[in-house]
Amino acid sequence: MSVTPTKRAAHSTRRQRRALRSRPAAAAEQGGLKRPRRSIKPHPGSPSAKPDVRLKLDRHVLSQEEVQAWSAQSQTRLFKEPAPFGFTRADFAPAWGRVGKTDEARARWLLEFAARDLRALSAADWLDLRWEVFGFLYPPSGGPPPFSSGDIPGEPSCSVNHVRRMYRWLQSGLDRVKRGAGHSWAVPLAVTPRLTMLGGRLLTWPDPDTSFTESFKWKAYEALDREAQRFRVCTNANCRRVFLALNRQASCTKRCSQTVRTRKYRAGHRTKVNELRRAYYAKRRNGTAMPISGPPKTAAPVGEVIRDGQ
Repeated sequence: MSVTPTKRAAHSTRRQRRALRSRPAAAAEQGGLKRPRRSIKPHPGSPSAKPDVRLKLDRHVLSQEEVQAWSAQSQTRLFKEPAPFGFTRADFAPAWGRVGKTDEARARWLLEFAARDLRALSAADWLDLRWEVFGFLYPPSGGPPPFSSGDIPGEPSCSVNHVRRMYRWLQSGLDRVKRGAGHSWAVPLAVTPRLTMLGGRLLTWPDPDTSFTESFKWKAYEALDREAQRFRVCTNANCRRVFLALNRQASCTKRCSQTVRTRKYRAGHRTKVNELRRAYYAKRRNGTAMPISGPPKTAAPVGEVIRDGQ
């Protein structure tokens, strides 16, 4: 029985591994093979152990007094023990200014959010966008957002992954709507809204146990439903962007409107457009324009021009 070079190399490797198991670690480092190191996980209670990010922090259930403090006090943290945490209305002010407070402004922000390119956002842009999404979920006319002791000061509770999931869900739904008749967008809502009278007016906001994604679905449906009469899809076939129309607006921008008008004119005057194109190309090639229609025009005699000018 002959031994091939491949089998000889395999036997040599096995012999080296058996020798490594019998020698100390220092001798193994000097050889050609290295013993794989085992990763030792620290005990969860040790100081070097990192907190498990998969653990869900308990959200604080707001009482009636805390809800009233949210509506009345704009500079005071709601909770003091063991350290001040939670959001104030002042934290939301910049986001509310960008999102808007009216139904029209909130619907327009929602459609602009669906048209954004998340790949081009910087770290600062992502923080602003997270605040805007959080401000959209909890408008100034509603109740306070959920609080937890794990919130980072200066950052909203919804993470980047939350915003990405909301973005993908909104884009996929609007794509179904843009396909036209025969296509619909089903919006299953798993939200438990809360209502309470405070200061003589009714406050509504999602239940604290509701996920941010489900709350976003509810708020998005609510915003589009209130502006459904003005919801349009751009008539430009190369655009097809959704927008809120003003009066009888059919295109999202003036540029798209001009593109649609130009295509309609060219489709209705095909012969004239082709003649104008031939004349334009002839002028560029020869320096003289080809007559569009009829016999060529000749210049009038000089005498006639002078007599006409007298």
